[in-house]
Amino acid sequence: MSSDFLDVWFSGFSESIDKMDTEQRSELLAPCAKACSDSYPAKVFAEAYKKASSMALFLHDIEEKMQGISIEMNDDGTVVFVYPQCYCDLHTRGYVNTPRLCDCSRLNLIYNFEAAFGKDCVDVTLLQSVLGGAQTCRLQVRFLREFTFPG
Repeated sequence: MSSDFLDVWFSGFSESIDKMDTEQRSELLAPCAKACSDSYPAKVFAEAYKKASSMALFLHDIEEKMQGISIEMNDDGTVVFVYPQCYCDLHTRGYVNTPRLCDCSRLNLIYNFEAAFGKDCVDVTLLQSVLGGAQTCRLQVRFLREFTFPG
């Protein structure tokens, strides 16, 4: 398959996700976000949880393992994941540049936390993204319940 075909195909894909509402886009991107999560970061989150004795240590371990990102802890109990660039291969390979793709990153982060803490443990809000014109991607995580740590 030639790159020209992929360029054309993904331009149609981008146009389609731009036209979808949030619910439709999430339904389309959820399996992609889950597959991406399962490919590596979910394992990092699960391992960090097994070793941690507190949320601060859990997040610190993730920060160390996932080079390039930083995690800010807020006074209100939320945390913000900061990505210095878009790491999505669909973007880095030049196929998709719409900021609507960033919903996949939001869902991915939810799946990563679920790998450690189980279903319905966090709510993630995209605050800004590189594809949306910002210098960094920022995703705010709100915890939906208290967690105990095994470490």
